[in-house]
Amino acid sequence: MFNLILILFFALYSTILNATLSSDIEQKISDQLSNIDISSINIFMDNNKNISLGLTLKDVIINNNKFVAIVKDKQGLNQELKGLFKIFANIPVLNKRIYKGHIIQEEDIITRKVEFSLDKFSNIITQDKKLIGKESKAILYSKRFIKSNMIINPYDIRKKDMVNIIFKSDLIQLRVKGKALESGRIGDIIKIENIDSKKIVLAKIITKKSTLVVR
Repeated sequence: MFNLILILFFALYSTILNATLSSDIEQKISDQLSNIDISSINIFMDNNKNISLGLTLKDVIINNNKFVAIVKDKQGLNQELKGLFKIFANIPVLNKRIYKGHIIQEEDIITRKVEFSLDKFSNIITQDKKLIGKESKAILYSKRFIKSNMIINPYDIRKKDMVNIIFKSDLIQLRVKGKALESGRIGDIIKIENIDSKKIVLAKIITKKSTLVVR
């Protein structure tokens, strides 16, 4: 009877330790995938029968849906535990069809809970914050995953926008009205037409309404 109790005790103790180790591995994987809104992680170790007591997790290396956990045993020796992991993640999608040039807002977005694969989702937008404020390059459809090449940072000044042209020197600064002949973002140099003189100048975009003539 005593031997049976002892066996049951060590079996329970081993189960608790394995569960703790599994939880630590899941946390390591989660930390490495912090750019994904993870709903849950499940791991499946290949060599579960070879797991000994008293293992300390040092590191986890992931490749697609596989992992290698580097652990240290009681003697200070490193071991490798290999396995698979399954992730369920909340992926942002649109709640309606939007058209080219639409600036994506928070109210345009819902989430889909899906089984996530690193290789299949490598180019998919996985966080709301990477969508909000972006401009669609083409028609985007409801509830479909959005790839990074489907959106761009919106232009600060668009072609045909009316802007300020600033002429600046050591002695004087002038400000006149102009029309953008090209689209661009802050820091870009674009062509601007002076409304009064019709002269075309090259100017650097410094704000969403102002450009500075470059020499």
